Amino acid sequence: MLGPTSCVRHDLALDLQSSRVMLTVGLTEAKRRFEELVELAVQGERIRITRYGKPKADMVGAQTNRRKPRVSKKAGKDSRK
Repeated sequence: MLGPTSCVRHDLALDLQSSRVMLTVGLTEAKRRFEELVELAVQGERIRITRYGKPKADMVGAQTNRRKPRVSKKAGKDSRK
């Protein structure tokens, strides 16, 4: 887990779309700590990945669709007579 002694840059960026603060990590560091960053994203953390100080990607946890697929009423009927 990332802690106060880790080498990750502790820059914080403001995400204006969701008004949340996100962790900013350089690309090289993101490669080294990929597993840890994925775990943070799964827990709801937003991570911005930069290259040469410029934002290149945002890492967020995936949204799962827990709804059951809808079945059309016409699906079971034979349209040919």
